[in-house]
Amino acid sequence: NNNSFTTLKILIWLRCFYLSLTRPDIDYARLMCAVCASNPTEENQRDIKRVYRYLNGTRDFGLVVKKSPGKYKLEAFCDASYVKDERSVCGYVIMLNGTVIAHKSMKQSVICDSSCQAEMIGVAAVMKELVYITSVLKELEMEFSKPCIYTDNSSVIDILESGTISSPRAKHFVAWTNFCRQYLNKFDVLYVSTSENISDAFTKSLGRSQFEYLRSKMMVKRSEVIKTDESDNSSGN
Repeated sequence: NNNSFTTLKILIWLRCFYLSLTRPDIDYARLMCAVCASNPTEENQRDIKRVYRYLNGTRDFGLVVKKSPGKYKLEAFCDASYVKDERSVCGYVIMLNGTVIAHKSMKQSVICDSSCQAEMIGVAAVMKELVYITSVLKELEMEFSKPCIYTDNSSVIDILESGTISSPRAKHFVAWTNFCRQYLNKFDVLYVSTSENISDAFTKSLGRSQFEYLRSKMMVKRSEVIKTDESDNSSGN
């Protein structure tokens, strides 16, 4: 009924949305819940309950914030899950000295006709966020090395580095390509394997072992592990 659906929307936005701010590992699940919030089915409700069961089982997990001496290292991972005849899902995660400071999983605003186009739009999205973050860091007078953007699509890197539109399909997303090229002097765009691409967890459902591996790379860890890491560091000092 309408009352249960309204309650479901409240649960999604008050819990999944705000929890995802400090729990980047549920951001893709939050997006999938939000997509079905306007007209949820019984299957959607079961999926949402599954998210809550996961949160209940990992309630002692948290986002680790690390302090590092010297220059700050700013790096970003981006990915896109291409879906034919539908809006693709893209995601990114930005890390400062290994700590997640920004992340997003979202449906793209246009329907892409190739995976390369979807990935290029994803790179453009993370570049926009990096432009803002670097400006804030400069205002705070924080020194940082040249930011790196990692993607698992080699075609995107080839198009950006070549300076020309060699592929027939690439002519359909010239605007995003030119937007990215204007920032190549500020950001390095590098290749990373799919298995090491943290943002892969922001675009699709993964197997348990791979999800837990990428979750650890996001520095989302159990409180006992955090305490152990801190004690090891203090003993080393």
